[in-house]
Amino acid sequence: FQYQAAYEGRVMVAGLGATPTVAVDDLLRPGIGNDSSGYWTETATEADAWFYVTSVHADLGYVDAQMLF
Repeated sequence: FQYQAAYEGRVMVAGLGATPTVAVDDLLRPGIGNDSSGYWTETATEADAWFYVTSVHADLGYVDAQMLF
């Protein structure tokens, strides 16, 4: 809903912010599932991954990712 609504968004992917840890080619799996820790988090285990990160926009606070199934 970027630029479309006047309410605060949710933290969907952990690791974005002033010093992002999410990078292109990372894998994402379900995370803790809350608005402060994120609903998706990085994983190094391909068997646990649901998404493959294709682009990171740290300055805007979002990532693009492709589903793996």
